[in-house]
Amino acid sequence: MKQLVLGLSLREHSDFANFHVGEKNQELISALKDFCSVPAAAVFWLHGETQTGRSHLLEASCTAVNESGTSAAYLPMTELQNNNPDALLEGLESVNLLAIDDAEIVLQDAHWAKALFHLYNRGQPLGQRLLISAKRPPAQLAVALPDLKSRLNAALVYQLSGLNDDERKHCLMDRARLLGFLMSDDVASYVLTRADRGMNNLMSILHTLDRETLVHQRKLTVPFVKSVMDW
Repeated sequence: MKQLVLGLSLREHSDFANFHVGEKNQELISALKDFCSVPAAAVFWLHGETQTGRSHLLEASCTAVNESGTSAAYLPMTELQNNNPDALLEGLESVNLLAIDDAEIVLQDAHWAKALFHLYNRGQPLGQRLLISAKRPPAQLAVALPDLKSRLNAALVYQLSGLNDDERKHCLMDRARLLGFLMSDDVASYVLTRADRGMNNLMSILHTLDRETLVHQRKLTVPFVKSVMDW
C-alpha cells in the first residue's frame, strides 16, 4: 500500500487495471492516463454521481504516478474538510500530482478557496498537475473566490458515467476473481436483483461474501448468498 503525505494511504487494488471502465468511459480513461503520464502543469476535473468510481480513479492516478517514480498525494475532502487549509496545503506545491477528491465540499468556504487559489499559484509554475473530482463540473459549482473559479473553469473536464447492469455484473465477477474466489453469472445476477446497485454497496457485499465463503468453506451459490445476506 503506497503511503502518502499527511499519513493517508491508498486503498489496496485502486489502480487502472482493475477499474471496470464501461463503454461510456473509454475516452475519459484514455485522457486520464495521458494526464498522469505527461509531467506538465494542468488541471483535470472529473465529475460524476456518487458511487461511480471517482475516488478509485483518483487513487489509481496517484498509484500510477508513484509507480513512475514521481510524487503524488491524495486528499479526500470528506475526511479533511475540518482541517486548517493553510496548514494542510503547505508545501504540497512540490507534489507532482495532487488529487483532491469531493472538492465541492470545501469550494464554498472562503478560507479553503483562498488556500487552494494560493496552492494553484505556487504549484503551476513548478509543473504541478491537479486532479480534482466533484459531483458536478466546475461551471455548475459555487466557488467562494472568483479568481479560483476562473482557474477551475479552464480545466480539462470529463464526466464519469455509471455502469449499466450488465457491466456491474461483470465488474462483480472480475473483482471476485481478484479477491481469489469464483462468482458465477447466476450468483452475480441474483445479487443485482436484490441489492442496492451503488458500486460501494456492491463491493461491500462482495467482501462480505468473500469472508463468509472462507469462514464456512463453502462455494458461492445462490442459496448461500441468500443465507449470508438474509434475503
